[in-house]
Amino acid sequence: MVLAEAFPAGVPAFASRIGALAELIEEQRSGMTLPVDDEASWSAVLRRILDDGAWSVQLREGPRRTCDEKYNEQVNGEKLIGIYEKAIDRCTALGSRGGNYA
Repeated sequence: MVLAEAFPAGVPAFASRIGALAELIEEQRSGMTLPVDDEASWSAVLRRILDDGAWSVQLREGPRRTCDEKYNEQVNGEKLIGIYEKAIDRCTALGSRGGNYA
């Protein structure tokens, strides 16, 4: 839920390379994943954000673009329709075999 609120606001994510957050981050676009126990890497990224204005701007624009492209109304609607179509197909298949719809 945190990224769902952060990305539209243009807040990049930085996370360790383990866990669910790492799967949602597009490297160098919507944030970065870093080694868990590598303080030097974390420090270097934070320093770069402060020192490299262009990169910092790029990291703020990337999460918004990711949301616009992957999580817009059109994409979400198509995914929802796909879910309903699969459910209808399953119920139809079960019904034709005399099965239970539940």
